[in-house]
Amino acid sequence: MLPQYSKFSSDPLLAGMVKPMQKQPLSARKLSAILLLALLAWLLWPVADTRPEAAPGKFIHLPGGAIHYEQAGSGERTPLILLHGFGASTFSFRHNLVALSDDRFVLALDALGFGFSEKVRDGDYSASAEVARLKSFMDEMNIERAVLVGSSMGGRNALSFALSYPERVAALVLLNSAGHTTEQGNALLFKIPGAANVLLKIVSSRPVVRSVLRSLFHDPDLVTEEVVDGYRKPLRLPGVPGVLRALTQTTSPPPLLEQLPNISVPALIIWGRYDPLFPVADARKYLALPGAVLLIVEAGHLPHEEKPEVVNEAILQFLQHEGL
Repeated sequence: MLPQYSKFSSDPLLAGMVKPMQKQPLSARKLSAILLLALLAWLLWPVADTRPEAAPGKFIHLPGGAIHYEQAGSGERTPLILLHGFGASTFSFRHNLVALSDDRFVLALDALGFGFSEKVRDGDYSASAEVARLKSFMDEMNIERAVLVGSSMGGRNALSFALSYPERVAALVLLNSAGHTTEQGNALLFKIPGAANVLLKIVSSRPVVRSVLRSLFHDPDLVTEEVVDGYRKPLRLPGVPGVLRALTQTTSPPPLLEQLPNISVPALIIWGRYDPLFPVADARKYLALPGAVLLIVEAGHLPHEEKPEVVNEAILQFLQHEGL
């Protein structure tokens, strides 16, 4: 008969027999390999979708794709069309759309591939295509003439439209406008399989979006989690990697400075003094527009988001002065 031992026997032999098996710790090399594989899986896994019904506005089908837009107001005064910057959307004009619409029709639209507009894999995202789409949009909305309000890339598009269709533009409002430099792309990177998805996974992450926005705002405390979410949501829609690839393969338009004297409509230039992308000295280049006036605002690259009351009041006074 085998002797009976207590579970807590002090017998050295038995203690060695009942001692639980110890797990061997992972080596640093194995742990690094696991972490690397996890990181690659995260980067290459498709970005989570945002449901289509999350779009806050309406859609209109134009040549090239469906365009998302928001609208407010009505009245006899000249309509306003708000054009966002690169990487932004109608969300950028959340403080302006309604505030400018007391006695006029105001529209904000997402450029093709941006915001909630259609993400066309092989779409034409050139500046000339943007001009053509804006004309089609105005035609479909029965807008004969409008005041174009453009932020950054939207400012460049507004200027290009004014050069192509001067009879359709009543005035321009440029907010830290692009158009005086040539944007550079790197299409070589996107020839690597999965590169666009990897880049999107990084740039659409909450820490990166927050960091970029804080660098663009003069007062980083204004970059709340609501603002971060507003910019992130469109970046996480299906089809964005294809848009990124198409954008990097699109020829950048030449600077418009030499053509500015050919634009004869009234123009209000509003510029954030602390813009890290376009120094305030760049604002004075747009005074080449005949009759342009310049307002410097204590803000960064997005004065209409950072100082909306100042910007809205300046736009309304400008329109009233011009009889628009």
